[in-house]
Amino acid sequence: YRNPLVALRNDMYENSPMVVIRLKGVKSNRYGIGSRVEVEEGGQLQVQELSAGSGFLSGNPSELYFAVQKSATVRVRWPLGLVQEWKGVPSRFGITFTEGDKEFKKVVLLEGVRSPEARVSARKSLLSGDSWPKAEGKGTKIVVLYRLSCFACREELDEWKRWESRIKEIPGVRLLWRSLGGDPEDLFLQLRREGIRIEVETVSSEKIFPEGDSVVPAVFVLDPEDRVRARFIGPGSVEKAIQFLQKTP
Repeated sequence: YRNPLVALRNDMYENSPMVVIRLKGVKSNRYGIGSRVEVEEGGQLQVQELSAGSGFLSGNPSELYFAVQKSATVRVRWPLGLVQEWKGVPSRFGITFTEGDKEFKKVVLLEGVRSPEARVSARKSLLSGDSWPKAEGKGTKIVVLYRLSCFACREELDEWKRWESRIKEIPGVRLLWRSLGGDPEDLFLQLRREGIRIEVETVSSEKIFPEGDSVVPAVFVLDPEDRVRARFIGPGSVEKAIQFLQKTP
C-alpha cells in the first residue's frame, strides 16, 4: 500500500467486437448499482454485476464491458427485483438500458487508435481563479464540455431538458454546451433526430487542459468576468455544478 499510484491506459489498435452497457435506474438508484447483467450470444453466457466502492483511491466504472461478435440477448435484474430482457443488442455500440423501458438507446463506439506514445499525463485543467479562454457573455455560466463519442457525456446530453429547467430556477445563470471537437458529423445529426437542441460551438481543449489529455464530461462554473469558480469532472457533473450554485450563489 506504500507504492505510488499507477494509471494504465489501453491503446487499442482496432475496435474490438464488444458492447458497452450503461444502466439508468428509475425506481432503483440512478446508476443501477447492484444490478446483475447477463449477455448471451450463440449459447455463450457472460454475467457481471455493477458494483461501486471497491478499490483504494479509485472507483468502479459505471459501464460494463461484454465481448459480443454480432448481436446478443441482454437480461438485467435491477436492484429492486425487476427483470427485463432485450434481444438483438448490436455489437460495437454503447447501449443504455433504462429501468422499465422496452427500448434501449445506442451510441456508436469510435474506432480504436494506437497512440504514438503510450503514457498518461497529469490531466491538469483550468483551476479556480483562472481565466476562461474565450468570452462567454454576461452573468454566471455553467459550461459543459463534451464529446459525442463519450458515453458519460451522452448521458448528460440526454438529460439536457431537465438541466435547462433546473437552471431557470437559479436567477442570472446560463447553461452553455461546448464541444471539444473530433466527433463525426453523423453523431451531431443523430442528436438532432433525437430532439436534443444544444450548441455545436467548439472550444480548444489545449487552452482548457494545458498539461494533459482532455477529460470529459467536464463542467466549469464561470463568474460574470469569465473566471473559473469551480470545476467538476465525470458523470453527474452538471448536477454537482447546479448544487454548487444553489449553495454558493
